[in-house]
Amino acid sequence: MKQLTESLRYFLLALQFFTRIPVTGRLGEWVNYSPEALRKSAAYFPTIGWIIGIITALTYWLIASNLPDLPASPLVAAFLSTFVGLMVTGAFHEDGLADLTDGLGGSMKREQALEIMKDSRIGSFGSLALIIALGSKISLLTLLGQKDIILACWALFGAHVTSRFAPLLVIRFQS
Repeated sequence: MKQLTESLRYFLLALQFFTRIPVTGRLGEWVNYSPEALRKSAAYFPTIGWIIGIITALTYWLIASNLPDLPASPLVAAFLSTFVGLMVTGAFHEDGLADLTDGLGGSMKREQALEIMKDSRIGSFGSLALIIALGSKISLLTLLGQKDIILACWALFGAHVTSRFAPLLVIRFQS
């Protein structure tokens, strides 16, 4: 029973960390965040990918299948499912991408790059990285959706799961 309780805590901590799905109040206190608990919650990162993947793929499918059969319908579905994903995750990864590219583009000196990454404002490099990343995602989802809506949904789902599983491989093989 204790192992099940700890597993639930780690799952809820991963959910709290990677999404805007509320794990607050007494439940948030019960989860009891600590850096060690966050490390242990890594095992649940792919599960969070499943949840976000299901939400975004379902959004894409509902929108694309209920719009008229026009070439632009998958574009609308791609935009709105991306928006839903950003709202569910709080744009967690997009914020990291913007910070990283601002830091790497803003200075060749390590200390200055780290300082730029800590700055909450977004710079030119971060803006460009977001435009390219989100534009590419929406374009590719549109193309897939024009070919097959279900294919686009599977790609969206798979990307969310894979992107949260890949860090576990890095952690495993870097240790």
